[in-house]
Amino acid sequence: MPELVELRCPSNLRHLFMKMTVTGERPKYTEENWIEVACGDCKSEQRKLEMRNLGSTSIIRVLHYFSFMGELMKTEIVRLGGDYIQGS
Repeated sequence: MPELVELRCPSNLRHLFMKMTVTGERPKYTEENWIEVACGDCKSEQRKLEMRNLGSTSIIRVLHYFSFMGELMKTEIVRLGGDYIQGS
């Protein structure tokens, strides 16, 4: 029986990125096969926090990484100049 897996923003669960249907045996995966999703909601929130605290912001994107099982593996904040900040 097919199983439906939903990928959602970890800080705003109402924001649905995508749905995947998994049939039969659960897929096997490695770190190289994570699904990367850019999140506009988290980018806006992080930019607001940084503006409030520092008066300026260099955040250009927030990326969530999901496994093929729909589990959030990590979140990264990308800044101008290509700097990455590891999140959860």
